[in-house]
Amino acid sequence: MKLPKRQNYSALVEMRLILGASVLPFAQLGPSFGILRESINVAPTDAKIEVVIDRRVSSVYNVFLYEGISSKRFEFF
Repeated sequence: MKLPKRQNYSALVEMRLILGASVLPFAQLGPSFGILRESINVAPTDAKIEVVIDRRVSSVYNVFLYEGISSKRFEFF
């Protein structure tokens, strides 16, 4: 009996918020909200969310932080 071939998988997945020159790591990311690892205060602004898999940028999403960030949690669209 032959065993099925093992599929490759990603061992390292990172998510980060890009605000200008600042790169902020996520603690949690939902469909329209994020929670950062550290608190920060930011006025409403455009930003980018990057998903990095195995040290390679996999996806980039342009978002608008319509209420800014006043702690760790924020909402976007």
